[in-house]
Amino acid sequence: MILFYFRLLKEYDEMYQKLLRNISKQFIENYKKAYKLAIEAQKKDEYTKYFETELKEMITNKNFIAMRKELSDYKAMFE
Repeated sequence: MILFYFRLLKEYDEMYQKLLRNISKQFIENYKKAYKLAIEAQKKDEYTKYFETELKEMITNKNFIAMRKELSDYKAMFE
């Protein structure tokens, strides 16, 4: 009877160890995915900030204002 319990304990211990390995492996995979997503989000955020500053500069730049006026004048000519 005691040998039966020892055999079961060994099997349970092996199953427990396997479960721990699987959980650890999944945790590491999830961490890697989250890290990649964080880097992509940071790059997207940096690009968005860059685009916003460039857009603001373009809207307020005198050369661009003149160019937009000239384009609207040409557009009015062809309508």
